[in-house]
Amino acid sequence: MTFIGMRMNSPFSVNIDREAYKSFLLSKLGEWLPDGRAGLALIAQLVPPLVDPEAAKLDGSLVTKSETSDPGLGQLSIPTELLERIFSEFDEITDVGCLCLANSKLWTIGYPYFMEHIRTHMVRWEGDRLMCIGDYARDLPEGTLTEEEIEKLEEDPKCRGRLYHYAYENYDSYHEITSYFRMALNEFEESLEPVEAKGWARLCEPLRKACSGYYDNRDYLYNDQWILCNLSKQEYVRGSCLKDMAGRALSLGDVLLSQICWSQDDSTALRYRGPIHEGRWAGDRFAVESLEDFEKRDDPEDWDDVSQEVIKQTMDIWRAEHGRGWPDGGDEEDDEYEYESDY
Repeated sequence: MTFIGMRMNSPFSVNIDREAYKSFLLSKLGEWLPDGRAGLALIAQLVPPLVDPEAAKLDGSLVTKSETSDPGLGQLSIPTELLERIFSEFDEITDVGCLCLANSKLWTIGYPYFMEHIRTHMVRWEGDRLMCIGDYARDLPEGTLTEEEIEKLEEDPKCRGRLYHYAYENYDSYHEITSYFRMALNEFEESLEPVEAKGWARLCEPLRKACSGYYDNRDYLYNDQWILCNLSKQEYVRGSCLKDMAGRALSLGDVLLSQICWSQDDSTALRYRGPIHEGRWAGDRFAVESLEDFEKRDDPEDWDDVSQEVIKQTMDIWRAEHGRGWPDGGDEEDDEYEYESDY
């Protein structure tokens, strides 16, 4: 479960499923939410890994024995189904990568397993319960925690029964996690022979981009073919609708943050006066899918398109901060302007 801190000396996001938190530099919600960077950072943890289409294709220069017509499997000359079973048993991404690099056939079989390791990697939060939680949150939306999680919370004497404080005291820094994995990937690559290192670099490129938050690939985060899916409520927001309504002034991460805040204290330092602290999506699970993949779901007709109303509320929050004319300009910003949405 992921939690994003709203109010403390240093706000932070916490992923209970992965036992990690991400800190911010400013304390109150209104000091960082309208900036947009937190939204981009969040959506970067949900979008599918960015893969160069050419990376999935076998390049003969990338594997040791690929120049031969003989697959050269030796003792691994066994049915493909058994090779797939071997790949499926690996827990470490480096083990999958090494076997991929050993042989052209193994690369072909193992590549999907390597990508699955990236998809479920620690740096990604797909499918986790998300919440922007304040340190005055005395309770949580019903059903947010399992019985086991509640017992763990109540047994900790430091947290006073509050999840915010429990998360603050017990988990690892997301920034340290990503730094560690970057270092580990680099060290492993340095231990390889040049031809293997070239293949390893290609395999790991999607993971490196995810670790960096797609800093050099911002267009990827603003892709209007993305669908932000609330897996718990079976609701979704279309990136194409966001583009039509707000251009690139908002990201889907901003939209998500506007819906997952939770606290009993409404002092957020925002000029918006709507009930943002009682987010109707707080504690739900989320994913980002392409429009193509979403339409291939078995049950797309069972999902509700809430794009218009959710984006409208997000825009109301931003207009309260930047003026009635935002995002196109027009009206001058009014220092006394406060906006309360009817959503």
